[in-house]
Amino acid sequence: MVYRSPDPGPRTSFVQRNYPVSYLRVMENLGDMHHLPFVHRATIPGAGARVEVQEARLDDAVIRMKVSLHHERSGWMRPTYNFTCAIRLPTLATISFSKGVQFVASATPIDRDHTWLWARYGQEYIPGWLGGRTVARLAAKFDLELVFTHQDMRMLASQQRNNPGDISSYHLFEADRAIALYFALRKQAIDNAQSQVDSLKPRAAVR
Repeated sequence: MVYRSPDPGPRTSFVQRNYPVSYLRVMENLGDMHHLPFVHRATIPGAGARVEVQEARLDDAVIRMKVSLHHERSGWMRPTYNFTCAIRLPTLATISFSKGVQFVASATPIDRDHTWLWARYGQEYIPGWLGGRTVARLAAKFDLELVFTHQDMRMLASQQRNNPGDISSYHLFEADRAIALYFALRKQAIDNAQSQVDSLKPRAAVR
């Protein structure tokens, strides 16, 4: 499956905002699909409480995930929502809500406890000449201003950690595989960078 990000165009719009949390908490949130039916129940029409991770794997340094959100029993007014997600180091994530609706986000650290979040939203249903950019702009405002700012941020702000990069105290389950993969990739990248720095240090002369 191809994981696409919306390219700039007449059907896209972007938003940006600063948040008082570590970028690592934002990236963790982007990889956590199991909070959707609880934190976002009021903003996902007819959402069920069952989250099924169909895929969470590492593909050439890209974490790829497929998730469905559905009810215990299918029926009228009980829709199934499908999401796909691709996460790349250090701070990039692409998420598709459904076919034709995507956003790409980057959580850039300002300092240890503050993040600049930038996101571009795109939709493939309404052409630009018919107001496609306006639709994308409204979707971006809704998702970032209402959903993330007033729902996700309340959760993240209440769970601040002294060292957001240390998840050794986490009790991770199979459903958290994308989060585990992200932090494992990050640690590997830091270790590799440190090894390169160490290799450039002058060695003591042998007497």
